[in-house]
Amino acid sequence: LEKHLHLSTNKRNDFKEADIALEAEQRQFYRSSLDYVCVLQSVQERMKFEFVENLSSFLYSLLTFYHVGHVIHEDFKPYLDHVKYRVQKAKESYFATELETEEFRKKMLRLNSMSHPMEMCAGRVAIKQGYLYLCEKKNLVTTWTKYYCVYQKETRMFAIVPVTQTLIKDIKEA
Repeated sequence: LEKHLHLSTNKRNDFKEADIALEAEQRQFYRSSLDYVCVLQSVQERMKFEFVENLSSFLYSLLTFYHVGHVIHEDFKPYLDHVKYRVQKAKESYFATELETEEFRKKMLRLNSMSHPMEMCAGRVAIKQGYLYLCEKKNLVTTWTKYYCVYQKETRMFAIVPVTQTLIKDIKEA
């Protein structure tokens, strides 16, 4: 428009040419602006579906990951339940053995409260002697084994002998 404003008014023919050129430039501007609007709309629409496409692909991957995790969990559930059951049984066994041991310890303390495990010999040698009960655990069976023990402090000698009922009878008969 600026270049057409500087035309002189003396030449009428130049005005017609300028009007034609101005009209052509306006059409070109109109076409360019419509092309620009179409390109902007195309970019915005493409951004929408690309965003939704990326989001849906991410969600699909996430759901696939969790589904695979669920399937693996279902496959290993019997094994995990078995492990949980075994741990619970081991825990119960531990508490039962601990309670039994504590009761047995109290019983032995009550029975042996009168006797003194420390005896002094003529040569002032300190000797500890008495019965010792050991808890022996095997696959399913827990047994208490009785041992007779003698410990001499000065020589640091420790003797342990398993006690059976026949051995006790033999000692009494001798």
